[in-house]
Amino acid sequence: MKIFEYYMFNRRKHLFIQKKTTYKKLFFISIVFLVLLGNYLFAHTYLINNINYLLTSQQHFLKKQNLTFQYKLISTSSWRLWPQVTLAYPTIQRNIISESQTLWQAKQATLSYSLWHPFSLAIRLDGEQIFCPHDCVQLHGAPWNLYIPFLGTYHKETISLQSKEIFYTNISQSTWGIQSLQLKNIQTKLHWDSNQDQSNSLGYSQISIQQALVNFDSFPVQKLNNIQLQAALIKDNNAQNFASNLYKLLIQKINFSWNTLSIHSTGKLYFPHPQLLPTGEMSLHFSGIDQTIYQQLMSLNCCIQLKQELSQTLLPSQLNLTLFIREGVIYLGAIPLQTLWYDRFKALVKTYTK
Repeated sequence: MKIFEYYMFNRRKHLFIQKKTTYKKLFFISIVFLVLLGNYLFAHTYLINNINYLLTSQQHFLKKQNLTFQYKLISTSSWRLWPQVTLAYPTIQRNIISESQTLWQAKQATLSYSLWHPFSLAIRLDGEQIFCPHDCVQLHGAPWNLYIPFLGTYHKETISLQSKEIFYTNISQSTWGIQSLQLKNIQTKLHWDSNQDQSNSLGYSQISIQQALVNFDSFPVQKLNNIQLQAALIKDNNAQNFASNLYKLLIQKINFSWNTLSIHSTGKLYFPHPQLLPTGEMSLHFSGIDQTIYQQLMSLNCCIQLKQELSQTLLPSQLNLTLFIREGVIYLGAIPLQTLWYDRFKALVKTYTK
């Protein structure tokens, strides 16, 4: 009998503990559910408020630049698990006296949150994009993912951009230049400060591209790998140059590789406003020249005599050059690298590669 009573006592104790644990779990799940529900409702309202603030602040900033931001349709996802706002055909236009000129347009922009960037507003650009600074350029490819911090302002802000692929095709009938361009795995970070009262540093940019396929007219498709760029834009506040609004572009590095050839470049360019014709110099360092020439030339079914001469010639592996820029014209020493020079070089290449 005592054994039976002891057994029943332990059983009731076990059931009580189990029931108590179950209540605790239900209470904890209810609290978590209420917190998530509150966060969702707060996140949705906070997202709308931040989007309204972003659109208002950017409109204020663009208005100073004689630009306007417009869109054709706006939709809000009120009942989705993750709140978001969709803009159809967002457009930036330049205001001219008689008409408005489109500078940029995308098919769709989606504004939401990102778990990987919790303190930023995530903007996803889908579909074709059009850029018209002078001539219109159409870009295709994978979506663009932009991240704008909530704590920034239109005076001082940092934007991150990521895309797996960007594709450009030249639809004009030009006889020279880039016919198509494909970029893969692009990561860009842009920081700017347009508050002229506090700093003369306007912007800093970092660009990383894993691979670029460039198709020049009358040339085979060229592959560039591991493209790295770092540059800073500074306003020169010297008394002599203040009237002309002189801007200085410090190119800290431009690095990329083409086959076995590695190119490293640094430079400094000055842009007077409003002419914006650069003046400065660029230093270039080439490494692996001998291997690149041997590999590229030996693979061609031509130039037999030139191959024989090069096979008996010791070529340099490295080369340093300095390019001078004067009012938008690039010089190699005293030789201007203009379109006429490029056309003659292209004709020369065609002649010796037949």
